[in-house]
Amino acid sequence: MKVKQFIKQETVLSVAIVLAAISAVFVPPDAGYISYIDLRTLAILFSLMTVMAGLRRQGVFDRLGRALLGQTNSTLQLVLVRVHCQNRCAHHWYKPWWSWHSDCLNGKPDFLPTDCTRGAGR
Repeated sequence: MKVKQFIKQETVLSVAIVLAAISAVFVPPDAGYISYIDLRTLAILFSLMTVMAGLRRQGVFDRLGRALLGQTNSTLQLVLVRVHCQNRCAHHWYKPWWSWHSDCLNGKPDFLPTDCTRGAGR
């Protein structure tokens, strides 16, 4: 009975374990498996999940959702606001901040309204 309860509570983990076992049948585990683990990516994902959990606990997403709902009068408007916000955020994240800085140093500020040669060591 406890196994059934665990599977219901931890569905994603249970599916991952089953899929890992199936994968081990086709590709037998060996010492090389340890080299497949990308610790940097795991650390980044853990950090991201920790920050998101903290923001959720603080109620940031609830307040953001209420603010978006307060600005709309219909479901269609809410969808349009959500898509617009997502596109604006995606636009800024397609180009990482370090490439913005290198463009700035190279004298190509195609995204900043201000003069970005200031503070560039020139």
